[in-house]
Amino acid sequence: MNHPALYELEYLFECEAGIIEEGIPWVYGDAKFRLARENREIDFIIGIANRCGEIIMRVDHRSLLQLEIRITWGTSLELQR
Repeated sequence: MNHPALYELEYLFECEAGIIEEGIPWVYGDAKFRLARENREIDFIIGIANRCGEIIMRVDHRSLLQLEIRITWGTSLELQR
């Protein structure tokens, strides 16, 4: 499977990745990127091995939106809300 290197994702999101499960290479677990400005946060959680991800938007630590993304064979993208 062809996937980006972790440093490429860190460059894209302009922040260091938070590894969800320490000790497991990120391509087999999940990597989390958080963008925070004042009272707003967006988390991007990427799971390369299981082809899924999540986007969570918060204001004042309250979740406003949570999207689960799954990439399946034969389709380009499915969004589940």
